[in-house]
Amino acid sequence: MAGRKAMPVEQRFMEKVKKTDSGCWEWQAFCLPRGYGLFSIGGSNSLAHRVSFQLFVGALDAASDVMHSCDNPRCVNPNHLSLGSRTDNMQDARDKGRSAIGEKHGRSKLTAAQVLEIRNAAGQQRDIAKAYAVSQTTVSDIKVRRKWAHL
Repeated sequence: MAGRKAMPVEQRFMEKVKKTDSGCWEWQAFCLPRGYGLFSIGGSNSLAHRVSFQLFVGALDAASDVMHSCDNPRCVNPNHLSLGSRTDNMQDARDKGRSAIGEKHGRSKLTAAQVLEIRNAAGQQRDIAKAYAVSQTTVSDIKVRRKWAHL
């Protein structure tokens, strides 16, 4: 509409937020399949939690991740957000049990119990590999902790 004053970005952003009893500000507009919200600024979509950080905390660079202390991907509460590197974010996910490692990984052929058995097994690695239906390389990687290092 001609002559209509554009709504400030912060106001438009907050219209898409619901404050919850848990303290999270949950994004109510479009979300990606993993739960992260999208917000459009100037015709370009950005992750809503990154926009929130920029609006309410300060600038960030493209190399920084905005991490959630509440582990709620829909949350855009700036008090639940902090900056970190990709490594920091991945380590935080591992520490909180949110990464697909070990049995949680969709392509895992072994259980944690089997890995511990392999690690403690005596004998030829090829025989151990055959018994667990994995490669000899996998057995070797388990024994030297290149794989399943979290156990």
